[in-house]
Amino acid sequence: MANLRSAKALLAAHECDSAADLALEHADAPDGILHWLDALMDPAQQDGLPVVFLTTTE
Repeated sequence: MANLRSAKALLAAHECDSAADLALEHADAPDGILHWLDALMDPAQQDGLPVVFLTTTE
């Protein structure tokens, strides 16, 4: 019951009707993190530090 109350409170806090709406609202968040990491790695790479960013999966 506590988990249901917690989930309901989270949806209400973000004014969403469903978990899908909440996921869509935050869909761009990972892009922001990736851009931030890229911004950190560019100067490091220019300084000659080894920078590896895997963009493909096997």
